[in-house]
Amino acid sequence: MQKRNRGGVNRRNFIAGTAACGGLFLFGKSSKAFAEGKESVSGTLYNLCAGPNDRVYVSAMRSTGASAIDVFAKGDDGKLERVNEHVSTGTGPLEFNYPQGLAFNDKDELFVVDANNGRIQVLKRQEDDSFAFLRFIGELGPKPGQFHTPKGLACFNSQLYVADTRNHRVQILEQVTGQVVEVIGEHGEERGQFRRPADVAIGADGTIFVADSGNSRVQVISNWRKGSGQIELLTPPPVGGAGAKRAFKFPLTSIAVRGNSLYVMESTAEGKGSSASARISVYRFEDGAWQWQGDHSQRLNEKLASIKRPYSFSLAQQGGLYVNDMNEGLVHFINEG
Repeated sequence: MQKRNRGGVNRRNFIAGTAACGGLFLFGKSSKAFAEGKESVSGTLYNLCAGPNDRVYVSAMRSTGASAIDVFAKGDDGKLERVNEHVSTGTGPLEFNYPQGLAFNDKDELFVVDANNGRIQVLKRQEDDSFAFLRFIGELGPKPGQFHTPKGLACFNSQLYVADTRNHRVQILEQVTGQVVEVIGEHGEERGQFRRPADVAIGADGTIFVADSGNSRVQVISNWRKGSGQIELLTPPPVGGAGAKRAFKFPLTSIAVRGNSLYVMESTAEGKGSSASARISVYRFEDGAWQWQGDHSQRLNEKLASIKRPYSFSLAQQGGLYVNDMNEGLVHFINEG
């Protein structure tokens, strides 16, 4: 979800989207296992979603090519352990092809992006950490209500917001019926247009933050009603020292909101090589504008530097962030203090 540094957003209380989960969370990217200091599963992790009961939900691809949804919890030693897995590839209910973003609504329903099947699967979390299938939303295609390789999503009130990545737009749908409420944007570089949006988050007042990755920017959309609203661009963080230009240097991968703070992650982890460059930028809504928080961002990035191939994050409900490592197959917890 995106932020903005000037004008247009006047309310301070925001809730998370993709990189935050549990009522309103989602987003992530790859890794070979999910754990905090210990290896678990062989393959690639994608989205991370901190959910109910201190569980962390992860979309993944096994090294065999199978799609998976994993559930993790902290063990007695404080490290993350896999407590359940659902591994199934295909086109039927509870079968996935390249799962991506995840988000919970306030009914403990888990919405999972089934990217290559062009749809969203809605699941019900069970007490034993398994899932029951509830319904599909959407199908593959370019029309409203259809998707092409979507990535991030967020739940807000009764609606579902989806970053419809290869259709270069954001779709708003009813969570229960899947009915299309609104389609925002089209392919392009102007405000309100997108190139491969990767993630979306929603503020408590309904402000929409879009990680417009292909355009290397975050768009902040406020007071949106049926094709109109105020669209602002978040001022990027500085590149280099004092007086340096401002820019998002790497592809945007995840975005989330907590209170009046906005978190944006950039990463080159989807490229080749044994390591990747990544950066998390933190903004705070102050004096009617989104202000980049240099000290807060620096503290997080000093810790992020110890992770070889960071790709995405999820806001932990108790504070701090979960960040995955595509190289080591781990998920790390980063304290914000």
